[in-house]
Amino acid sequence: MLKLFWGAEGRAFRKFVLGNAGALKFLAPKLTLIVLILLLPFAALLAASILFIEIGLSVVEYRREVGEGFTTKRASRVALVNAVLAVCYVSLTFLFFSIAAWWLALLLSIVALGVFFTAYLLASLFGLFKDMRGAPSTEDSALFQQVREMRDLEDVAKQLRWRLLSAKTLDKRRNLKFYLGWAETYRGHYHMKDSAWEKAASFYKEALRFDSANLGARVSLTVCYLRLDEFELALRQIEKAVATFNGYYRKVAPRFDKGIWHWHRNEVSSEYEQNSGIFQLCGMAVALLKLSSENSVVKEVLMRELIQNLVKIQGRTEDEMWSMLARKGGTSPGALGLLAAGPYRTPAAPLDLLSSAFCLPLLPIQTVELESAA
Repeated sequence: MLKLFWGAEGRAFRKFVLGNAGALKFLAPKLTLIVLILLLPFAALLAASILFIEIGLSVVEYRREVGEGFTTKRASRVALVNAVLAVCYVSLTFLFFSIAAWWLALLLSIVALGVFFTAYLLASLFGLFKDMRGAPSTEDSALFQQVREMRDLEDVAKQLRWRLLSAKTLDKRRNLKFYLGWAETYRGHYHMKDSAWEKAASFYKEALRFDSANLGARVSLTVCYLRLDEFELALRQIEKAVATFNGYYRKVAPRFDKGIWHWHRNEVSSEYEQNSGIFQLCGMAVALLKLSSENSVVKEVLMRELIQNLVKIQGRTEDEMWSMLARKGGTSPGALGLLAAGPYRTPAAPLDLLSSAFCLPLLPIQTVELESAA
């Protein structure tokens, strides 16, 4: 490597450069121009490709959010801005080379490339600024963390109510409703541990008043009704839970906030946990109904309605329910407990509060076998 610069090769190269300095001075601008001409199409293609890729990503994000029952202005805004920039840049470049001399069109295209990249960066920074404004404040984040840790829930619920009254943006109201609903749900869990079913039910109703998408509060309220032998009320809640999970309730309920459903899908439980939890709830309702002292005719009618709701859950069958009751009855809150546990963080332990109430009652194996055979 040193010989290339200081050896015979280096001396020959320096001699060539010094001997042809005039020719190099003449050729340098031409070579630079040729390089620019060759690089401009690649630069234009790269710029347009980046913008079109951003458009594609925005469309994918928009379709995902629509599929989850939640639409925001962000995805459509990003797609629109990038589409306008890409179309304008390609159109202007074509126009420059159509009406102007090639050297002027080249210069204008380079200037346009810089202008549109600057506009793209400014639009991205503006979107980032709007997203940051929609993020929770430090005080709100501290309250949300207290909800996750289940600390001072009564005081936290009061503060969240006051903040909800003064919230000015939709995103902030959604955040506050989401955590206020879970604060009331966790307060109900403490009463459920003591078998105070009516008191717990009042907190779950309050949680659903703020956030009707809270499946944790809904299934917990259903369990309270089941323990109180209010099977018709429990059946109505199961119907709403199944309708919410399947997407029907999200489309027809006028007060249903689709944005909060998006929060539940990302912060609380997966689709699999919701599926399994609601299915387990149907099994628990059937088991408690069979063990209750209800009239046989009423039992038959309610059982038929419960089975109809059970088969609406994707991929679930009646035989699978009886098998689950025989194998797992009375052992664990399972997916139902995870669904009702919500976005908790240690040292909170909501599953410890729910275990006694959510365990399925054991049924005689003979009864299970007869039902399965039927």
